[in-house]
Amino acid sequence: MTEHSQFSRPARLAAVLTNKTDHQAEQMFCDGRVLLRLEQEFESLPDARETLLFAANQILRFCPNLAVQVAHPWTPLMDDLQGLKREIHGENGGPVERIRQDDQVDHFSAILNIGSGLVHGLPWITVNSSGWVARIATAQAEAGHLFWTPGPINPCAAPLPPPAWEQV
Repeated sequence: MTEHSQFSRPARLAAVLTNKTDHQAEQMFCDGRVLLRLEQEFESLPDARETLLFAANQILRFCPNLAVQVAHPWTPLMDDLQGLKREIHGENGGPVERIRQDDQVDHFSAILNIGSGLVHGLPWITVNSSGWVARIATAQAEAGHLFWTPGPINPCAAPLPPPAWEQV
């Protein structure tokens, strides 16, 4: 079970922002469902993969109900996500839920998208990066997408891909 001290500061801030008690705010974190999604065009980018793992690590510390939506759920990524959840919530935490690309997503408390697309009318945030630049936009942004242009891998943000001889 999650300890009260884990939620103390985030719950206090959430309580102030939503005009609820600390306990009600904690319950929002525990009961909420968060969708973490990776757009297909971003799946091959090391920066995007690292962003997905970092976001999952942070989300799981406050909300145990994480679902992931990726077009090609390759085993190493899903294994890493399951390992993160086990490390944070123990063996009884259950698996990270996988949502298919064509599944409805309007029932989630929050959606964090890694890519460039924005969906208006949903609790949607999109993030991306290229090189040393990070970008973020919410569903309230006027444009229907978040700007992105390819750039070099950021060696501080994402690990470099293994040499070709190790990829065999």
